[in-house]
Amino acid sequence: MAFKRDKQMGDTGEALAYEWLAARELVACVEDVSKDPHYQKKDIDFIVNLTTGNQLKVDVKYDTRIDQTGHVFIELISNNTRWSPGNFLYSEADLFLYIFAKSEQVLILPLKETRDYVYSRCEGYKIGRCPNYGYGGKLLYSSLGRLVRYKELLENIESTALVPLH
Repeated sequence: MAFKRDKQMGDTGEALAYEWLAARELVACVEDVSKDPHYQKKDIDFIVNLTTGNQLKVDVKYDTRIDQTGHVFIELISNNTRWSPGNFLYSEADLFLYIFAKSEQVLILPLKETRDYVYSRCEGYKIGRCPNYGYGGKLLYSSLGRLVRYKELLENIESTALVPLH
């Protein structure tokens, strides 16, 4: 049940992000590559082709708690039973888009700059745990990471932005 719910929430976030991206003035087209195994390994949901001829790779996070906590979850360990690296470490995306479920906002984070900033301060952030459940509701593993105030990222990383979803 929890797996199905989490999958549905992720799909909702991706659909909202797709609509938002496609409506941007400088966007020529958005290609949904979220189901492509090649791009899944790179943690990329969309390829965004800009009218300038440039291309951006985007990963989407749909966050139902960010309005309540004020923090983004920076995943460093994807699976604590295998100790596999988290998406913050291996993603080849140019941008992470955090979709705020409640307040309907989009937090735009340039991944390289965000990595540099968070890595240099990592020990100062609280450890977060995100449980992952199977179809029967059984805890399979947890993702581990750091909880970082999104306002801190906005204040300290150039090219970050918080904009309305609609």
